[in-house]
Amino acid sequence: MRFSIVVPVYNVERYLPHCLESIRSQGFAGFEVVLVNDGSTDGSSDLCEDFSNTSGFPVVVVNQANKGLLAARRAGFAASSGDYLISLDSDDVLHPDALRKIDEAITRTEAEVVLFGFSRKEDFSDPSFPPMVADRVYDSDEMRQLFCSTNRMNAMCFKAVARPCVGPEILFEQFGCLNMGEDAVQSAIIFDRARSAVLISEVLYFYRPNRASISSRIGRSYLVDMEKVQTNLAAYANKWDGGCDVGRYTRAFAPRCIEEICHFVLHYTSNIGFRESREALEAAAASPFVAACLNDRSLLAEHTLHTRFVAHLLSARRLRLVWVLARVRRLFSSLMRGC
Repeated sequence: MRFSIVVPVYNVERYLPHCLESIRSQGFAGFEVVLVNDGSTDGSSDLCEDFSNTSGFPVVVVNQANKGLLAARRAGFAASSGDYLISLDSDDVLHPDALRKIDEAITRTEAEVVLFGFSRKEDFSDPSFPPMVADRVYDSDEMRQLFCSTNRMNAMCFKAVARPCVGPEILFEQFGCLNMGEDAVQSAIIFDRARSAVLISEVLYFYRPNRASISSRIGRSYLVDMEKVQTNLAAYANKWDGGCDVGRYTRAFAPRCIEEICHFVLHYTSNIGFRESREALEAAAASPFVAACLNDRSLLAEHTLHTRFVAHLLSARRLRLVWVLARVRRLFSSLMRGC
């Protein structure tokens, strides 16, 4: 079996038919589908069973109590049998030629990780790509450097991964139900194990903008999860540096973390009062990555001016100014949308 397409499913009966039809439309043989019904309470479960009975190709349906996206995806990996695993969110869509294009790339390069473009438009226009040169095979060192320096390598849905590199036996139970970062912790395993990767210059995935999705909701728990994920990824960077705290992977990783922290404080505090947001602001300011950037300003050199400014305010514990900046930024964005 060349591919396993793993689809976590939770209360998506509105979008699931489109997702499943994109799988049915694949012009490629030699794949299976693993649908993980993560305790859905709408009609999603019936849609999964109907697809299993009518698809004409192997379909595995896993039914479990609601455990969250990370646990559902890992359950799907554990139940799969394909040589390469592809993650497809249940409100998204694969291009009809996706499997054929990925198979061609694997045959041509023997890469263990194949990355591809995605679009937020149904016609697959206006694409976005990971920051790689298309058709060039990257070794493990190059992949890790990219992964440490940017979150644009995180997404599980924009890559096909050789089975051993995914670590299907790993459940990540220690993370619980993450509100953010589940892709990053899984991708760390991939880039720890993979020896080669390639980007193909094809847009193969429609990522549906969905305001009800996990990634669109930023709350206090987002910061808690961010700290868990960043600690985990920092351990990998340290491992790749051979235990050297000032190695190049660790240095590349710190700016990425501070950017994520600044993004959080600007979005989370923009809709609530200062008193309500103070605890989160203090926790963000206490991050070791804020201290790292304070001690070495060169770590912020590549960031935008507003990120550098917010990082400086956090490091100086000017929390009320951060809150004011977030409110002004939100007001300005609202005005621009109204123009």
